[in-house]
Amino acid sequence: MKWYRLFGIRLKAFLKDGFSVIIIILAVVMALALGYQKLHEHENDLTAIMVDMDRGNYGQKLTSELRKEENLKIYESGRKSAMKDLAGDEAEVVVMLHEDFTEKISGGEYSDVLDIYFAPSSAYGSTVAEPVISNVMIMWMDEALISRMSDFLEKEGIAFSEEDEKAFRREMAEIWKHGSTAKTKQIILDTDETEKQASGWFAFSAAWYLVLALFYILISGSWMTELSKRSIRIRSAREGMGTAGMFGSMGLASAAMVFGGFIVVTVISGGTFEMFLHTAPMMLIYLVGTLGISLCACTLSGSLMALMLTAPFLTFLFGTMSGLIVPLPQWAYGLELISAVVPGRWMQTALSGDPEYIKALVFAAIWCLLGLFICIIRKKPADGSE
Repeated sequence: MKWYRLFGIRLKAFLKDGFSVIIIILAVVMALALGYQKLHEHENDLTAIMVDMDRGNYGQKLTSELRKEENLKIYESGRKSAMKDLAGDEAEVVVMLHEDFTEKISGGEYSDVLDIYFAPSSAYGSTVAEPVISNVMIMWMDEALISRMSDFLEKEGIAFSEEDEKAFRREMAEIWKHGSTAKTKQIILDTDETEKQASGWFAFSAAWYLVLALFYILISGSWMTELSKRSIRIRSAREGMGTAGMFGSMGLASAAMVFGGFIVVTVISGGTFEMFLHTAPMMLIYLVGTLGISLCACTLSGSLMALMLTAPFLTFLFGTMSGLIVPLPQWAYGLELISAVVPGRWMQTALSGDPEYIKALVFAAIWCLLGLFICIIRKKPADGSE
């Protein structure tokens, strides 16, 4: 039997099998829903914690201004509590105002007035830090301009009263509010690079779908639990196929189902054609790698019951290590090295716009070869086979 005939038979079986179709549909729906929720969490729940050690009143003024920012939640806390929350990813940044914040800003100085600490796994720290820095610069420029204007008018013998200062501050506030083009919500530095980077609903939905798809590939490979049995090997040899040929042909059907779901997720979540082209090649490599993992898991499980118990655990383990759902913390360098063997990690590089094709191809081949090796060494003796 030719490989494509076996692939076609297996694919038709999957399409006629209501369970397989339902699993793919559920994976698509859940991925879109979870991606949409995560998108709006990042849009609406960006958080900064203010630790105000300032001896003056400019610290509170800065906090008040930051509360006016859209999509940014501001909390005030002590240093110890704030750092604990930051370590637990409860906020994107902690802004720590120095004791001399008011003194320096009012004197027209801006160096070493605050510290900004970023959460270890937040991808939005810079987004939150931008309005903090912008507002500090505005406060500093106001004070610097008033100081220099006062000095200049004094030299010219012109009085600069408190009423004049208040009027000047009101005018500057209006300029910053309505006339300034310095405050921007988004700055794109490199168009070519940002086009390669998946974003928005598509990026979040695709990440969730990839994790859920691993569970489907694992359980749809239940037939692989029989690969080590002598009867299966005899049957595959009779059809002119070795173990590798049968694994490739039938596994390709599972991969086709998952890839079809990926296309649906891309279309519904608003992914552009360019995003699809940048992620599709890595998606194919991802499928090869997950099929290899599936062969390892199914062969070692040896039975459908054991596989059903193992599949959820492996899905959680590989999903977590991939960095698709929760970014790996920057301090966990060892974990990041280990995660290089996880297929989801390869897709994460593609979604971030920096795919590592060579590394992904190497580890995908290793997973497949490892699965075939385990299958061969677990061949049952003739007297114990079917």
